[in-house]
Amino acid sequence: PKKTANYKYHNVVMGWQDIDKADQPTSLSTWIFKKEAKKLQYPALRHECVNVLSGKQQGTGKSSYTRYLRGLYSSKYVKEHLSLESYTNKDFNIQNSSKLFQIIEELYGAKDKTKEIYQLVTCDTREFNKKYENPVELGEYHELYILSNHRTASLHVVLDDRRIVIYDINPAYKGDEDFWDQFNAELKDPDVMHAIFKWLSEMDVKDFNPKKLHPMLIR
Repeated sequence: PKKTANYKYHNVVMGWQDIDKADQPTSLSTWIFKKEAKKLQYPALRHECVNVLSGKQQGTGKSSYTRYLRGLYSSKYVKEHLSLESYTNKDFNIQNSSKLFQIIEELYGAKDKTKEIYQLVTCDTREFNKKYENPVELGEYHELYILSNHRTASLHVVLDDRRIVIYDINPAYKGDEDFWDQFNAELKDPDVMHAIFKWLSEMDVKDFNPKKLHPMLIR
């Protein structure tokens, strides 16, 4: 895994490593790897926060994290939403059940919906509805990610609120077609994704607490 573009993506794009040291993790990318490993090994544990991947520029790698999660878990456990309503919908929402990750591509004018979003990332169960069938109540285990050009994703944020965690995206690989070609090819390579999956599944995260944020993520 440490020879892959996906590893460099975490170190540089997420962890803010210098591009000429892309194969060396930072303390932030190490924390992110451990957070991913914790979810993989203990899928029922929730971070109970809104994760915002923020970057003002296009083509820097925000949406690439969605593809990475799908490559790692498959689309069965990763649900992508093109609107907030798709995520919060209570009518005929069975398609949102049994997911480990829910991802909203962009969010606008959601300040008055912040409380509702927080409820969904902290609840233990949720009612799901399927057309012509009785509602069912199922456990909720998903982590929410919002990809946004705005740092707060238009949410209502107060000082010291740990329920929203903002990851600033490093634009260092913007326009690097060779890098992104390799990155995307790896996501379709079962050997590469199996190696990353195995590496994360064997990582020692027994004492790691994702609610204890890395200093760079504390606002």
